[in-house]
Amino acid sequence: MRADWDRRATEDHKLHIATGHAGSEEAFLASGEQDLVDIVLDGITLDPDAEALEIGCGVGRLLIPLATQVTVAHGVDISNVMIAKSKDYCARVTNVRTSLTDGTLSHLPDASLDFVFSFIVFQHIPDRAPVRRYVEEAARVLRPGGVFRFQVDGRWWWKHGKDGPDTYNGVKFSRNQVRELLAGTPLSVRDDWGAGGHYHWVTALKSGAGARVRHAPRGWDIPLLATLLSRLGSAAPEADAERLRDGTGTLYPHLLRLNQRFAVVRDEAFVDGAYRALLGRPPDKAGLAFHLGILAKRLEDRLALLDTVATSRGFLDLVRPLAPEVPWFAACEIFMRLGEAPRPGGFFELVDAGASRLEGRSPTDAIAFGFRSFLGFEPDETAIRHHLPLVESHPDGRRLLVRELLASRNDPAPPAAKDPHVVLLPGESAAGEAALAVDVLAEGEIAADDRCFVRLAYERILGRPADDGGEAFYTGKLASSELSRAALLREFLWSDERRAR
Repeated sequence: MRADWDRRATEDHKLHIATGHAGSEEAFLASGEQDLVDIVLDGITLDPDAEALEIGCGVGRLLIPLATQVTVAHGVDISNVMIAKSKDYCARVTNVRTSLTDGTLSHLPDASLDFVFSFIVFQHIPDRAPVRRYVEEAARVLRPGGVFRFQVDGRWWWKHGKDGPDTYNGVKFSRNQVRELLAGTPLSVRDDWGAGGHYHWVTALKSGAGARVRHAPRGWDIPLLATLLSRLGSAAPEADAERLRDGTGTLYPHLLRLNQRFAVVRDEAFVDGAYRALLGRPPDKAGLAFHLGILAKRLEDRLALLDTVATSRGFLDLVRPLAPEVPWFAACEIFMRLGEAPRPGGFFELVDAGASRLEGRSPTDAIAFGFRSFLGFEPDETAIRHHLPLVESHPDGRRLLVRELLASRNDPAPPAAKDPHVVLLPGESAAGEAALAVDVLAEGEIAADDRCFVRLAYERILGRPADDGGEAFYTGKLASSELSRAALLREFLWSDERRAR
């Protein structure tokens, strides 16, 4: 294996590290920054004093941008030539450390790192034993609570040639085989994506706590995924979407069906059709040129291109968005504007409620209604023009608009809880705040007058009658829509007077 990669590194290291971005030094360097942010660190937050390691670092394409985020960025590679080149490539970055590996991480102490990753490396290993050894070593060098993110070739259905796996088309892993890799180690799968495809990403967490890293898994937009699968020809889209979420299904059969649908069209029409089917939009000029070049050079076949699009950041953002927590007061406020009873609610529950209200509305009216419901104000002409292409042209545009508006809210964070061990709902500074607020909002519906609601809030939240100045002040805030009723209760619940009780 070392000899093969020494030869490839000598021939053209950029080509064998980042095939589609090897045209220039600038493109090669920029691809490292993009891949680090979009893929390697997706949902990962590293403390500035964290230490991280890349297994299969090549010349350090990913280590250079990583070094700006951690105290030390380590890298190991099996190739003498790659490591020698890395010393020059990373010379100007003083906190990068690269070393030759024999398949172990023996130069690193136990529990010394916070984050370990491997990107497009294990897919080039011809048998499972070295991959398992790297997994065991990653488990050893990670601190408790540390994160190991790695990629394997998940095309378990791939048929190797008569000589079997080699150092280019290495071993393939099903989802069950990935779990077997981790069996007996302190690592467990926290999240995965792309099973059954070329780029199966796995995020594993080491048991315990203390590592200087955090991972926020993405959510699953099941209704949107189901409509997408329906467009791809699924006979049971809702069930298929749930199987993808639960890890019992893969995208492979859907991509295979899509590949067959476009079998007789030319490459340009194929790329355009792939983007429209999977991303809901045509490719931009750069994306079209990139994929046409890959197909022309026969570096990928068409099914591999579909797999690449389906594991891209764009597709991931579409079906598995980063779903922020919605504080109770924001949820109550939105539900009331939608004509529903005030209550806490999760991101996708609110998206479902809002998207259903936008159906049948004109694009402009849908945007205006979305702004009023989710942000509490009317959009100006610039905002309407900005959102109009999404609503008009994307098949799931109205739902995506609601998601975008909800995610754009900048709600205040609650004061620190007095007892850090108590589990609180999003937006609470003390247990029971949300339930009390919902009760007060329900009572306030009976007395719709703003002044009466302010008096009710004083009595129920602060336990005293409203003073004249406070009553006038908050009544004015409600009348001018500067505060919603839920936001007023939030201010009372977070006030020093309330927290001192």
